[in-house]
Amino acid sequence: MSVGSKIRETRKQAMVSQLQLASGSGVSLATLQSIERDRANPSLSTIVALGHYLGLY
Repeated sequence: MSVGSKIRETRKQAMVSQLQLASGSGVSLATLQSIERDRANPSLSTIVALGHYLGLY
């Protein structure tokens, strides 16, 4: 499973919209959409920011 797929799956399980996750983690919506579609590789800091918002750590 790719990083983008895992982020999408976790976001949906948490019942969080892409817009909520993007704005809550400080990542642009376009960037989040690209990550979830596996068209962009997120940096470690982006993964951490998304994970924090989703309550993973």
